[in-house]
Amino acid sequence: MKKGIYLSLLLMIVILLTGCGKEEEMTSFIPTQPPTKEADVTATAAADAADTDQQEDPQTSPTPKVIRIGQTTPKYVKMDKYGATLNVRSIPSTSGEVVGFLVHAEKIRVAEIVDGWASFLYNGTLCYVNADYLVDEQPEYLEPPTPTPTPVPKAEASGQGATKPEI
Repeated sequence: MKKGIYLSLLLMIVILLTGCGKEEEMTSFIPTQPPTKEADVTATAAADAADTDQQEDPQTSPTPKVIRIGQTTPKYVKMDKYGATLNVRSIPSTSGEVVGFLVHAEKIRVAEIVDGWASFLYNGTLCYVNADYLVDEQPEYLEPPTPTPTPVPKAEASGQGATKPEI
């Protein structure tokens, strides 16, 4: 019996000691600079179709084109109905590809508004939304619609139940 206790105690000590090893060093850490102020915002974008005429050296990787946006203005999405979303498009047109959506009261940083379309950075890409749905101040919370109760029809007597006996 004592032999079993000593063996289990020895086993527990071995298990505890294997868990108390040296911590592994982080070898893939790359130090980066802390972010600067939001005054200048940049994003990378694919090269324009006009740039494809130039010959590229096959041994060097193509550098993405940097779009400099500059000063931005904070705006908020304002929708009329609870649950509605605002389409984010790849070009300033309703025929542009929908690349995402924004919800009511979501804040974005608009670069400029031209012809009713606001341009801003969305997931690192310059995208567009209809400027009619943007406001300067954060809008009020939209309450979900109150469900209207559906009337339940009352059960009527079928005449097949028990009746009082006549006296």
